[in-house]
Amino acid sequence: MNFAPLQTKRLNLWPLGKDDLGSLARLVGDCETPHTSTQGFLPTDAVHLPAWVQACHAHMVAGVSFTFGCRRRVDHALVGVASLIVGDGRGEITFWFLGSYFGLGYEAEALSRLKELAFDSLYLPRLCAVTDVVNCNTIGILEEVGLGSIHVGSIDNLALAEGNGARFFELKRCSGRNHQTGAMPPVVFVGAVALVDHFNRVLLGQRPADKAMANLWEFPGGKLEPGETLRTSAIREIAEELGVEIVPDHLTPFSIASYRYSDFHLLMSLFICRKWSGDCRSMHHRAIQWVPAVELTALPVPPADFELVGELRALLVP
Repeated sequence: MNFAPLQTKRLNLWPLGKDDLGSLARLVGDCETPHTSTQGFLPTDAVHLPAWVQACHAHMVAGVSFTFGCRRRVDHALVGVASLIVGDGRGEITFWFLGSYFGLGYEAEALSRLKELAFDSLYLPRLCAVTDVVNCNTIGILEEVGLGSIHVGSIDNLALAEGNGARFFELKRCSGRNHQTGAMPPVVFVGAVALVDHFNRVLLGQRPADKAMANLWEFPGGKLEPGETLRTSAIREIAEELGVEIVPDHLTPFSIASYRYSDFHLLMSLFICRKWSGDCRSMHHRAIQWVPAVELTALPVPPADFELVGELRALLVP
């Protein structure tokens, strides 16, 4: 997957892959690491890491969580893992970093990028975290990012030292100091759909002549709006652009594209749909076309769509 990483001043945030398993095994074995981790975030047994990495990719495509390996830009060393989990009208951040890098600010740098992702790109109203009450390192990191302690209690799915409680943190979107600083391009989320008919043809739309990347062919879809998930965003856009209705359960998460344009960073989730209501008609594009799967890579497409088109062709062509 040719994924343009999200960047901070010193880090690249990449989706995890099989090449990261060795580094992840060292990470989970580091007992000095500062972290906030609910059970199921990062397995404590390395034997479960391959399945966990696969699940992280599937969840990112579906837009329910975004888990990144945090690598130093200078030498590509994996220093930790940070995740933004989306649900119930909020985001929860979890992280796990190597203890040998503690005190260098990498954790706060990665979490600040996730905070921007939550508030400025996913439009979430609040950000939460939970950690052990005695984990001073983690508490300090969360406070540095801007989260404040709201109460101490107990929680069933948090790995706590025996006898300890859990400290709950929260930051609301209106609290200030939680918006884009301008140092990095804004991240724009897009939900797109590959409509596939009974002949394994895929519907593509041609961009209007007066728009950027004019006349290129693309998957129908559009930008996430406040209050939407990527799935509901894709459904709305398909109705607006093609005049057809899709039931949420008929969307299957397929892949995700990450591409850095000159003025923004695009994260586009592509869903596959084989069942919808109504006849497709061009209500937004210059033209629409049912393209045989074998011919998908023959049409000119925007840079962000290029790899998705190849992946979809590989899936549909025997």
